[in-house]
Amino acid sequence: MLALMLAAIGLFPSAVWAQDETPTDEKKDTGVTVEVTEASDQEALKAFLQTDTVLENFVLTKEQATDAKLQLKFMEIKEPVKLGETFSPVLGIYDSSGKLLGTLQKSEEVAVSAEPKEALSETEKGFTVKKTGTIKLQAAWGDIKAEGTVTAECSHPEESRKTNTTEATCEKEGAQTIACQLCGTVLEEKSIKATGHQFDQWKKVKEATWEEAGQEILTCSICGKEKEPKETREIPALKESHVNHDFSGEGEVKEEATCTKEGLLIIKCAEPNCDVTEQKTIPKKEHTFGEWKVTKEATWDQPGEETRICTMCQEEKETRAIPALKESHQHDFSGEETIVKEATCTEEGLKTVKCTEKKCDATEQQTIPKTAHTFGEWKVTKEATWTEEGSRERSCVCGEKEVEAIIALSVGHEHNFSGKEEIKREPTCLETGVKLIHCATEACPEVKEEEIPALGHTWGEWKMEKEATCLEKGVRSRTCSVCQVKETEATPLAAHQEGQWKVTREATCRDTGAKILPCAVCGKTLKEAEIEKLEHDWGKWKVTKEATQEAKGEKEAVCRVCGEKKTAEIPKLDKPEQVKPNVPKTDDPMEPSMWIAMGILAVAALVILVFMGRKFTGHGGKE
Repeated sequence: MLALMLAAIGLFPSAVWAQDETPTDEKKDTGVTVEVTEASDQEALKAFLQTDTVLENFVLTKEQATDAKLQLKFMEIKEPVKLGETFSPVLGIYDSSGKLLGTLQKSEEVAVSAEPKEALSETEKGFTVKKTGTIKLQAAWGDIKAEGTVTAECSHPEESRKTNTTEATCEKEGAQTIACQLCGTVLEEKSIKATGHQFDQWKKVKEATWEEAGQEILTCSICGKEKEPKETREIPALKESHVNHDFSGEGEVKEEATCTKEGLLIIKCAEPNCDVTEQKTIPKKEHTFGEWKVTKEATWDQPGEETRICTMCQEEKETRAIPALKESHQHDFSGEETIVKEATCTEEGLKTVKCTEKKCDATEQQTIPKTAHTFGEWKVTKEATWTEEGSRERSCVCGEKEVEAIIALSVGHEHNFSGKEEIKREPTCLETGVKLIHCATEACPEVKEEEIPALGHTWGEWKMEKEATCLEKGVRSRTCSVCQVKETEATPLAAHQEGQWKVTREATCRDTGAKILPCAVCGKTLKEAEIEKLEHDWGKWKVTKEATQEAKGEKEAVCRVCGEKKTAEIPKLDKPEQVKPNVPKTDDPMEPSMWIAMGILAVAALVILVFMGRKFTGHGGKE
């Protein structure tokens, strides 16, 4: 726009600046602003502009600059620039003879770049230095180019300096450097002497056991290297070096502690191979006292006493005082009352009340609340109607009156459906009926319907149609007397009828028998029972071993049915004190041979008597 204005007033040649027609498919050359400075060559500027008037700035296009063979150069930059600083390079426009016309202001038309690229970073204010060293600047405005250099240095600020240390080892030197983190320049470097070995650490090479010694070797405590020549020492066997016993286990209680006696605990050293033990005392237990028992009752003036005894030892005793009753006494003013002034319905009364404790003389005056008014009967002064409220009043003997409203009958009325009832539909055996119930208040017109439960059948007596047995259920029926509906149901099975006991296995003297009780109707076994064994039918005793004066005898009997045998002992024979010839004692046992001899004598005597009898008979009964 400025160029067009200048052309219009004749400052620039119209042939040079006229750009009436610009191809639509090419980017329009809007030009750049050239600033005229004190260093500009005024004569050269007038000659280029073909005017005697010099402006502060003017617009110059690439075409104009190319036609006039103008040159583009970087103006002098104040060096060195510091790392991290931002600077703006200035481009100068020179005529073909090298005279300065002006400087270019920053524009998108002029491309400025750096080599290396990462050395500068473009911002709104210019270029920020990112790398030290010589930076090559390049500018291009169409076919017009310019080159320049700028030296960037780092000020190495304190906050950017970092110390890096490589520690020295026993045999190798270390190093310490101070470098700038902005540019990476090493500002200071020094070596650290090797520390040298410190052979003061023993390394275990063989573990010591309870019985055998171990071994350890001397090494450097810094790097772990073994000392040369090797230096070793013996690690004593554990039983030799084991002096600090570990008595931290639970131990074994030898004597339990009580509340009167300390206990005893034996603790073995925690080292499995060590047999050393330690005795520790188990502190006495605390006494476990029972309930306090009063040993002396407290009186009004004298304190009492109570005692409790340890339930464990039954010896330790604790005693404490029970305060005298007058010390712990709290007045209870609910005792005997003395009326000082009677209360009325208009005035409060006054009374004196004694403490309930007979030995306490304290009293308290208490107010007697006003008595309630003694009102008479209510008298209706205005009857209430269904829509209007009424009123009533009653009077006290003191003249106080109480008046209250009688609410209208409809206000707050809650229906009480307990009035007159009307049957709307009668119920039947199976169907419900309906009744209408009026509100109990005569003035209230409300009615509600209520269901009448079905009457249910009116059943007659049950009649047996088929009797039940123990095998088959029976059948019975009944009929409703109202609707004649008939109901039939099965009756339970009848109980079994006990028949006669039947023996299923006969009892013997060896085995029990068995019998059953069957049902007389269906034959089902109702009960089972055992028949006791029969008694043995023992035969006569038979001596199997004769008894003597030195040994007992034995006899046996045999069951005639099963052959079972039973035995019994025959006592020893008594030894006779004196034996008279041929005159055995009647109460002494005799030998079998004596019994035989006596039997023979008895038979002989009997024969003689018979013979003599016959003889007497033959002589007429006389001798």
